[in-house]
Amino acid sequence: MDNDCDDISEIAYPGAAEHCDGRDEDCDGLSDGADESVDPASRGTWYRDGDGDGYGNPQTTESACSASSGRASNAGGSSDVVLDRRR
Repeated sequence: MDNDCDDISEIAYPGAAEHCDGRDEDCDGLSDGADESVDPASRGTWYRDGDGDGYGNPQTTESACSASSGRASNAGGSSDVVLDRRR
């Protein structure tokens, strides 16, 4: 009997690299943001989007598997830079 947690997937097994893809590759019962062992290179960069226009301040980033509230995947929100300077 093997200790593979997903007999269909060849990439899921204890000790496998965990990536931001919604799967539990390393068989620890956790995936993506809940798993501290996620490969940092698979995380996205999210920018603070204070005005909700879909473009965030390139100076205020967060690295995560998915965006938290008030974050955008696009940088270049000039109004967000001004908003952040006022805080």
